[in-house]
Amino acid sequence: MRVEKNYSLKERSYIKIGGTVKEMVFFDNCEELVQFSKDRGERPFILGNCSNILFSDKQIDALFGSIDSIKGINEVGELTYEIGAGLKFKEVINFMKKNDLSGLENIAGIPGTVGGLAVINAGAYKKEIFENIVEVEYLDAEFNIVRKKREDIKYGYRTTEFKERKDIITKIVLKFEKGFKWSDMTNLLQARKEKQPLEYPNLGSVFKNPPGDFAARLIEDCGLKGKVEGGAQISEKHANFIVNRENASFDDVIFLKELAKKMVFEKFGITLEEEIIIKY
Repeated sequence: MRVEKNYSLKERSYIKIGGTVKEMVFFDNCEELVQFSKDRGERPFILGNCSNILFSDKQIDALFGSIDSIKGINEVGELTYEIGAGLKFKEVINFMKKNDLSGLENIAGIPGTVGGLAVINAGAYKKEIFENIVEVEYLDAEFNIVRKKREDIKYGYRTTEFKERKDIITKIVLKFEKGFKWSDMTNLLQARKEKQPLEYPNLGSVFKNPPGDFAARLIEDCGLKGKVEGGAQISEKHANFIVNRENASFDDVIFLKELAKKMVFEKFGITLEEEIIIKY
């Protein structure tokens, strides 16, 4: 275990915005995470790939942690694998390719760690990671490591009970099928490249899609596509993305997010709900 004081968040941030956090703890295993949490009487906020977190660019008086070292893949049944939450999701896709496994090709392009995707039930192209989850291991509010089967877990569109309770997912168990679908993955990755502003630092979709509609369409219909504030911009390619074009600040992004939310409500009577996580 390693502890860093006044840890810089900017380079870890996917949108390249962030100040410092008072304390950042790097855990080597679950046992260290449990013991540390018990000793401190609180659980750290775990940072994965930070691909959907907007950090304040000032100092954040909080306790953050990393479980990047918890990243093993172990076979636990037929086509069933236990995976450490700190593993980058792209490594799961590489493992699927190598072992001719199928099931998560549609979400291959989502940046993040296994735990990060699981805690928000990440998805794309009509596929969510929870469709393949069998079981989740997590650290609860009483500092116990608990395991739950999928059928006993409350989850929905871009949310889970773990997100609501701020539990720390440490491992998940995934069930696959045989036969990696190369063409499906290749076609969807190409579509993602064409439709999303991957050439700029960003946080993915800023808002959840409201029922029966798309946040990007609503924002675009308000005339906000391409809107600039400081170094940030509502993407010209996809209106539900805010990109860092040139040294954007936290306030630049917040301004555009709030503007989009205000104008969509005024024009359509719809309150957009944030998909990104904001840490002050």
